[in-house]
Amino acid sequence: MDLSAADQTDKSRRRQHKKFCFDLYPLGKNLSAASDEQRTFDREWWHNTIVYQIYPRSFQDASGDGIGDLAGITSRLPYLKELGIESIWISPFYESPMEDFGYDISDFCQVDPIFGKLADFDQLISAAHSLGIYVIVDFVPNHTSDKHPWFEASRDNRINPYADYYVWHSGDTSRSVNRRGISIPAPPTLWNSVFGGSAWEWCDRRSQYYLHQFLPSQPDLNFRCPAVVQAMDDVLLFWLKRGVDGFRMDAVKHLYEVPVPEHPRSRNFDKESQMHNQPETLEMVSHWRSLLDEYAASTCTCHKLLNTEVTGKIEECIPYYRCGADYSFNFGLLSLDREVTGFDMEFYVCGFLKLCGQGVWPNWVVGNHDIHRVADRFGSDKIVDGMNMLNLLLPGTANVYYGEELGMHGARIEFFGDVKDTFAKRDSIFWKLKNRDPARSPMQWTDESTGGFSKMSPWLPLADNYRVCNVEIQETELHSHLNTFKQLVALRKHTAFAMGRFETAVASSSLFSFYRQCGADIFIVIIDVRLSVAKQEECYDFSSDKKGSMGEVVVCSGSCAYEIGDRIALDTICLNPCDALVVKILAVD
Repeated sequence: MDLSAADQTDKSRRRQHKKFCFDLYPLGKNLSAASDEQRTFDREWWHNTIVYQIYPRSFQDASGDGIGDLAGITSRLPYLKELGIESIWISPFYESPMEDFGYDISDFCQVDPIFGKLADFDQLISAAHSLGIYVIVDFVPNHTSDKHPWFEASRDNRINPYADYYVWHSGDTSRSVNRRGISIPAPPTLWNSVFGGSAWEWCDRRSQYYLHQFLPSQPDLNFRCPAVVQAMDDVLLFWLKRGVDGFRMDAVKHLYEVPVPEHPRSRNFDKESQMHNQPETLEMVSHWRSLLDEYAASTCTCHKLLNTEVTGKIEECIPYYRCGADYSFNFGLLSLDREVTGFDMEFYVCGFLKLCGQGVWPNWVVGNHDIHRVADRFGSDKIVDGMNMLNLLLPGTANVYYGEELGMHGARIEFFGDVKDTFAKRDSIFWKLKNRDPARSPMQWTDESTGGFSKMSPWLPLADNYRVCNVEIQETELHSHLNTFKQLVALRKHTAFAMGRFETAVASSSLFSFYRQCGADIFIVIIDVRLSVAKQEECYDFSSDKKGSMGEVVVCSGSCAYEIGDRIALDTICLNPCDALVVKILAVD
């Protein structure tokens, strides 16, 4: 079953509603009756945490140059603590020419000056740990910047110590192509890069091609070279020794590709599968798992989180669990948009949980730095609480992108000349569809002219509604997205959500709902997904599962007619479009 964002499956398949249960732990819904030893079965610190993603350019500027930095993140840690966040993932802050905003790294062991210094990182780690917040950083192993000293040495000639650090090839000499009036061999394969065009770039200095699965300025490292493996091991150890608690491993499926013979026929190498998810990639992830475990054991420190980014079909991420990843990002929910139905939610949620099976820890993502924000994708602020409810109350680890607790919109970029995103700048026609800038706009702290983000004009514009959608205002509004988010964070600590059984309830074109249960404690999570309907109120019957007849509202969306503490009959729960609520089922007297 293809659960990717590009899935074209007939939606009628998604309407085959059947009851489905999933147990996080072998004891399932009977967990409350278990011993203390049984109840801590295989639990790690990251199991029940929220992983809060911070895009460092856009979270808080402490230096006053309009760009976020590490000191800015440190200054906002108390906010994250008060929000209930227990772990943060910081996107790349390493030394970089910034052609791909930090994913083109010129020194893996240095902080880029725009973000501060290593001392700032050390201070961030110390402050976070003092507040009980774990710190996860990005590890970008597939490629470097072409400004990295390794690449500058590698392209000089074919005999120096760095000659094999990258994937080089002399090309398909049976064919030639014209390059600036000079005939050179054709590229060795027909592989394309993620950003479009050939994945091979000719280097005059070496008279060879190098592989780049992303930008030409991001040459792929050669992990068949033992020196590269050792060098990247050293990078991991460098940051472990500075106190990081885990790594988000970027673009790991690209690490290895099918070896290309010296005299290839280009057209025999034209499949994407030849570039991705090779057996050696899984072996390398397993190697890094061992490295992290050995470090944690030798230093008597916490388990070091290893999560992997594997884009594409959800099925492709499952093998990474088996080779040592604690979890591999589940991007299925990112495909939901303003056409969403309750059946769609059920399809992606249950489909992923079925793939997980027993012993594989689930995780959920509803936003990140590469996709439009929830409010923009759905075209409505009203569904924000429902999507946060879905993300935080499903079984497993929730990944939250900064600002989604507020329901932030993305920045409005009107003109091609204002685009910062390299991916979008490569296409002057369809740039609006590809532009990732809107999702990376600065965090909205106050209604000041710069949103409390900086004393200077920010590197990207703020969203249009920042004066009414910001932390300062939402903290004072009882039914704001922010305060609803805080209630959900507190609720997910309940054993039913932290460790209990998941079971589907009612699903329809307009609604998705599910139970979370531990022993006698049963909650039902109800999310109305109607975004544009003529009929406003719609009523549902949740009594047919015979789990109870009455319930008490414990969390509800800001627009919901119910209030926290209301006692309601389960056979008639009436909702307006995009209402969302959590009801605790009351025991029968």
